[in-house]
Amino acid sequence: MSGSMADTGPIDADIEFEGPVQLWSGSSNLGQLPMQPLQVRAGTGAPLDVSSTFEILDQPAFSSLAKTMLAAESFTWTLRGTASARALGITLGGIKIVKDISIKGMNNLPDVKVDSFDLPANHPQGGISIFVNASVFNPSPVSMDAGDMSLDVYYSGVRLAETVARQVKLRQGINHMTIEGRILPQTSPEALEKLSEMMGLYLAGKVSNFDILGTGARPDDHSPPIPWLDQAIKGVQMRFPFPGSEPREFIESVEIGHMHIDLTPETAYNPVARSEGVFATLRIPWAFPIDVNRISAELVMVVDGVEIAEMQAKDIATSGRIAGGTGQVIATFQGVQVNVIPGREGHFERFIQDVLFSSSKSFALRGVASATALTGIGEVAVKGIKFGTSATIQGLSGLQDIQFDIGRVTVLGGDPNKGILVETVVSMVNPTVMGVSMGDVRMDAYYDGHKIGFCVIPQMTLKPGPNTLTAQVVYNPETRAGKRAGSRMLTAYAAGESVTVGAAGSPDSTSIRSIQPALSAMRITTPVAGMAYAKLMRGARVSFDFSTFFTRKVIAAFDAYNPIDVPVTILRMRATMQWQGYNLGKVDEDLTADPMVLAPKAVTSSRTFRVKVKIQLGLIKMLKPIFKQNIQVSVQVSVLASIGGYEVEMDCSDDSVPAKLTRHAERGEGIPEKDLDLIHVKEDERSGGPSLAGFF
Repeated sequence: MSGSMADTGPIDADIEFEGPVQLWSGSSNLGQLPMQPLQVRAGTGAPLDVSSTFEILDQPAFSSLAKTMLAAESFTWTLRGTASARALGITLGGIKIVKDISIKGMNNLPDVKVDSFDLPANHPQGGISIFVNASVFNPSPVSMDAGDMSLDVYYSGVRLAETVARQVKLRQGINHMTIEGRILPQTSPEALEKLSEMMGLYLAGKVSNFDILGTGARPDDHSPPIPWLDQAIKGVQMRFPFPGSEPREFIESVEIGHMHIDLTPETAYNPVARSEGVFATLRIPWAFPIDVNRISAELVMVVDGVEIAEMQAKDIATSGRIAGGTGQVIATFQGVQVNVIPGREGHFERFIQDVLFSSSKSFALRGVASATALTGIGEVAVKGIKFGTSATIQGLSGLQDIQFDIGRVTVLGGDPNKGILVETVVSMVNPTVMGVSMGDVRMDAYYDGHKIGFCVIPQMTLKPGPNTLTAQVVYNPETRAGKRAGSRMLTAYAAGESVTVGAAGSPDSTSIRSIQPALSAMRITTPVAGMAYAKLMRGARVSFDFSTFFTRKVIAAFDAYNPIDVPVTILRMRATMQWQGYNLGKVDEDLTADPMVLAPKAVTSSRTFRVKVKIQLGLIKMLKPIFKQNIQVSVQVSVLASIGGYEVEMDCSDDSVPAKLTRHAERGEGIPEKDLDLIHVKEDERSGGPSLAGFF
């Protein structure tokens, strides 16, 4: 005990105590201690520096005083004893001393600051381990070595933690304290709600007020409690503010996995999004493991510095563990609506166009999130987590990285005014994680730079990975150049050659306003494999006789195969047949009055035609050996055909058509006799000419 004695008078004196000095508190004699002699100097008093053993006589009363000393702003001791004084050679004995001493108390240690804390892991006994370094200011001149102090921590009436402050030494001024223990598991809804509130305040950077209640003290783990000190610590109450986290971004990044957006004319600017995987990387100031199972968020989408849309994700299922302060959470959601902010529709349209034509598109997300998580202390729901982060979505690169495979092509029919309707199956692999449903999509069809029709994909849905789409193509070129280009395409396709066709968007591509600019700018080209080889011209038959050399005409017929699924009507045919450079005949027939109808997927034989032939000496010499022989002839054929009333021109030429030549005496080998009779002529019609009797 250190102090001083004042107001001792104008004379020096020596004071000796006659026995121990008793320490009283109120009516209780707390104990006694021996006092050393004092030398009092005139006008200055005497220093008081006592180091001796205090003998406690009333432990309950002393414990009560110690409790008061810890809790009160001030308290009073009374010193009682007997002393003798010697001054000016005179000694006076039996002087009664009764002195009240007012001392400043510790006042529940009102200034407690958390210097650092750590929640490193789950505690072996349950709950979460906690370690705290704190600074405690003791305003009292009374010091106390309290040993290990047991402290319970409360928040809003909930017993939050049980801790031990190790080897506490409370001196006047700032004292450093090391506290360890565990945050207790909670089960009641009320307690979990308060716990969630406290964690939310911390993450939001706000102060939480904690109450500490002393539960006991002992010198160390291996020693029993000192009764008076143990009782004094019990019930001691302290309050301290727990500071919130420093500003930080708890959501470091967001990676969007499989994302699908549903667009309709009604939801052009508030489409619905769904995803099987949004990956969020989180970093929090706690190391203990946290299993996040639900999240909710109010988000603002910022593109190129402009807020364009708002989203509310409610009660989204998640999976993922945060341990060591960091981890990844995977969210799966259905039906989150993206609400474009009024007046920002143009920005949203540009964003859609960027996603469609770029390999990737970055944007920012900011807002407030809430999370429900399983922890070692129970399931907590942390609210009000502000965040701002960036995200990148993989784009479609204008579909340029996508290989379109045109599979089955089926001609469904035709219409005189609308064109030929074709159904085709398109297979493709979307290499991105972006999917979209955009209703009916219409694209203009092109070949060699000329528009030849259009295609419609009903209720087009493009998902990540393999896709199979059914497209309805209408072939109806409107310009002369378009019709010529279309004819070339049909000819090449029918001949089994690959053709490259194009598709181009227009303002009419969709009725969904938000994607009209994007689809209007779309340009796609893709090769279409030619028709599986199926000879259109399956055979020809030509009949000669003696009169041929005078009339310059033969009777001919041919067999044609229709490879499509609907009838084809031949309205006009121009054809030239050659064999080894010799012209076997030429046809130019208008069949409008009696058209030839080719049945679907079948070979049809034509009626016979009177064919003009150019008589050449070389041909005459070669005819006899090849009569009744199968030969291969070259046929150049151009037809005007009708499919469902819609007319198209195409070339069906073939350099290798099986053919057979016969003469009248053999009745034409398949040429009807009535047609063979057409080439009979009367003798008086013959004009002489070379003698060919030996040939026939």
